[in-house]
Amino acid sequence: MFRAGTLALAALCLMVLSVSVAGYQLKDGDSRLYAKIAHQLSEAPFSTWMSPQWPAEGYFKTGLFEEHLAPFFWPPALLGRLGMTADTAMLAVNFVYFLLIMAMLRRLTLRLYGEPAATLAPWLWPLSYAGFQFMVRGNHEVPLALGVLVSVDALLRAREGLRHVVLLCLATSWCFIIKGIVGPVVLPALLGWWWFHGRERRGLAALVVAGVAVCLTAVAHDLLFEAANGHSFLRTYLDIHLGYAKDREELSLVGKLRNASYYLGVCVVWFLPWSQLILHRLYARVRGRVTELDPALRSVLFTVVVYVLFFMLFDRRASRYVFSVYPLMAMSCAYLLHQLRPAFPARLRAPQWLMGTMLVLLWARIYFHTYHHSFYSWTGQNVNVKPAATSSEE
Repeated sequence: MFRAGTLALAALCLMVLSVSVAGYQLKDGDSRLYAKIAHQLSEAPFSTWMSPQWPAEGYFKTGLFEEHLAPFFWPPALLGRLGMTADTAMLAVNFVYFLLIMAMLRRLTLRLYGEPAATLAPWLWPLSYAGFQFMVRGNHEVPLALGVLVSVDALLRAREGLRHVVLLCLATSWCFIIKGIVGPVVLPALLGWWWFHGRERRGLAALVVAGVAVCLTAVAHDLLFEAANGHSFLRTYLDIHLGYAKDREELSLVGKLRNASYYLGVCVVWFLPWSQLILHRLYARVRGRVTELDPALRSVLFTVVVYVLFFMLFDRRASRYVFSVYPLMAMSCAYLLHQLRPAFPARLRAPQWLMGTMLVLLWARIYFHTYHHSFYSWTGQNVNVKPAATSSEE
């Protein structure tokens, strides 16, 4: 454990050094915006950190940034105070979240499936399309997925002691802090994990307490925001998101069902090539070659259904909305891959190989994204992006 932690820390330092030396610049619109906001906070007094501002130029809004909660910007803002550039600070924080997901994958998969699958799961995450893409982003999705993983682990361990119930409350509250009204979607998803893993009263009670903790977190944040800015955050925040939905969401029931098919497809495509293993197992179950699905896989599928049902209600569609399910899929995929190729785990057990692979993937991402990235400008013309350009990504 100590060796793996040391290697992860060394890998983190090398990853941050790599993007810093390469002068890597974020290109997707959301990441660039969040990096700028965090950098502005880093240059402002701590007393203003509950009042993030829109950047002065280049955006359709000005003044207070109330689309998301302020604490999301604090970690990169702290790194900015230490001298990191805006993009490097945002990426450094994302690398920490990314590596923590890998550690949680091993911990949770070890509990659910045993050592061989636990060895494979951290490999499948960065070697998936979703993992490779979001390794170098500054969005909410990676820390939100981390919160979902920790929530699942804490719920399954709730009977072991009060500390796990506290951790569950912190993890679900973290989901709200990171992603606002989308964060608590983890709570109904956790019902599936409780149902398929014993249905103990202690676990259900822990879920209820976690729900209360999320509500208290929302109230506490609102009070702090109102003290700093003179008005309620939640009221404005809900007006922005629910008001937009009321004005723009016009899809019929058939259209929303199309959304559901879109998100189910996204869950397959964004976790390629490993999602094929789950499809193969489902096909085997339908054909009667497998008597039943294991509890963890049923829980993962239930989580997928919860997220798909939630996001199908909105006209706006984006593959990243269901991002939190991908690390969960990695656990079941690792187990299924071990069943197909039992020799894999023994060859991949050394953590230095995993950390080395992470660095190679990062360097490849930096090179191709910096020198071979293209986008469509607002004029409709295809433009090759140079390192200093600003644009929207995939």
